Amino acid sequence: MHFSPEQIEAANSVDLHDFLVQNGELLEKAGIGSYRIKSNHSMVITGNKWYDFAETRGGLAIDFVKEFYSLSFQEAVQRLLGGMGYTLESPKYHRAEKKPEEPMSELILPEKDSVMKQTFAYLTQTRALDVNVVKEFAQKGLIYQSKETGKNGKVFHNAVFVGMDKEGNPKHAHKCSIHTFENRYRGNLTGSNAHYSFHWTGTSDHLFAFEAPIDMLSYITLHPYNWQKHSYVALCGVSSLAIHQYCEDHNVKQVTLCLDNDEAGLKAIERISKELLDRGITVDTKISKLKDWNDDCKLKKNNLQHRLEQAKMQGLTSKIRNLDDLPIEVHAQDAKVVPTVTESAQVNKTEVAAKPRKASVTTLSPEYVQELNSLKLKEDVSSKALQDLPPQKKMSLVQKLKAIALKGNRNSMQHNIRQTVHVL
Repeated sequence: MHFSPEQIEAANSVDLHDFLVQNGELLEKAGIGSYRIKSNHSMVITGNKWYDFAETRGGLAIDFVKEFYSLSFQEAVQRLLGGMGYTLESPKYHRAEKKPEEPMSELILPEKDSVMKQTFAYLTQTRALDVNVVKEFAQKGLIYQSKETGKNGKVFHNAVFVGMDKEGNPKHAHKCSIHTFENRYRGNLTGSNAHYSFHWTGTSDHLFAFEAPIDMLSYITLHPYNWQKHSYVALCGVSSLAIHQYCEDHNVKQVTLCLDNDEAGLKAIERISKELLDRGITVDTKISKLKDWNDDCKLKKNNLQHRLEQAKMQGLTSKIRNLDDLPIEVHAQDAKVVPTVTESAQVNKTEVAAKPRKASVTTLSPEYVQELNSLKLKEDVSSKALQDLPPQKKMSLVQKLKAIALKGNRNSMQHNIRQTVHVL
């Protein structure tokens, strides 16, 4: 199939937003005029251009359709032209507007609100971040609540995460909406320099890298001990520019990559690891149990709340000294029993011997037994096939475990409270 130069130019000029929407793809805002593909967050489109931050490459519409739909050059051109029945005079898809190249814009931060009540509630309640961690970043001016006016004249707010250079000058800003509706906005502000994205400067030579600001704060929430001494950077994507800039500005000897547990994140870890090893920097990785660190953070918070409710119902509140004292029971049919029993110091041993109590146990089906091993919990659970499970299967099991762990048993009997299984 032969295409004329005019047809090829027309295909390469197709607006990818219009093309993808008409082909049923879901998009979300990634900045002014830019969109991120929901099924592949590393891919961003702007007009007739695209860029894959995981693969660090991009191009025009024809290359995008070849890449995204695994088509040949001829098939991609034909699809962009609309197939049979469409001509250059009556195209199926809009053409992208040609915009003149503009110099780098100046970063202008949104007006700062006098309070950050809504943002603080969103980060600590909806996103399950630690209160003190959010306060510390806010006190240093790295997080604040914006005060902006919409076209309708109404005032609205966003959370703003500020990235500064080593002299303390704002060079980057990532903004996300703080409401909980669908199609929430998030993106970098115009004029942001990707070399100086949202970060925390510590005193050690160890840097932790994340995809998004909330992932970074979630990890700190999950690992709070002496966290201030280390350094952390949110890439606001999967580009490695901010990591390399930080390594140049500071004495970094070790980088821990903590990107998302999905295809784009794992590919980026492999690519960035090679880049850092070539610079003589030690690299290791930490992967979240679920899709990202905020999912892990919310799971822990939700499960902790449920366990506190159980303790209250069972009259155990006054006896709680640490997290291990909190009970949780999970039940499934055809299950393998994995008991870990905690005896009360006041139990009459002769009475127990004469009339043994039934232990409250956690029962999990074999597939959850496998998942418990992958999560490295305290229980000694055997699993022969765990190491052979493909990554997608492990992710599926994690999601199932999350669902079952949140249910629990709210009707546990009073006489079982002295013998409780501690799973999480």
